[in-house]
Amino acid sequence: MANFETWVDVDPDDYWREMSRREKNEMIGIAVEAASEDDNLKDSLIDSIKEHFKSEDRINITATSDSSYDQLEFERSLQALQRSYYRLSQDKLDQINEIAKIYK
Repeated sequence: MANFETWVDVDPDDYWREMSRREKNEMIGIAVEAASEDDNLKDSLIDSIKEHFKSEDRINITATSDSSYDQLEFERSLQALQRSYYRLSQDKLDQINEIAKIYK
């Protein structure tokens, strides 16, 4: 039987532009998980994030080895809620407090 080899040159930028938002979120999660197991990759990822998000109030990097992508996303959501306190309606505040009561 014949053996064939092929080479496909895919530009990552083209691939990224064609992905849906859900696929991009999944890819980011994969990159974060891979970086949690490789210190050099983690340092590279953190440097890249800091380079693209210069304003410290836009992103908070907590480089803990046991944090999953979902946990980091949850922490960012809590920070966003905290910064938005004065813009939240009383109804929204009551909903958030009801959720928190379950875990107190």
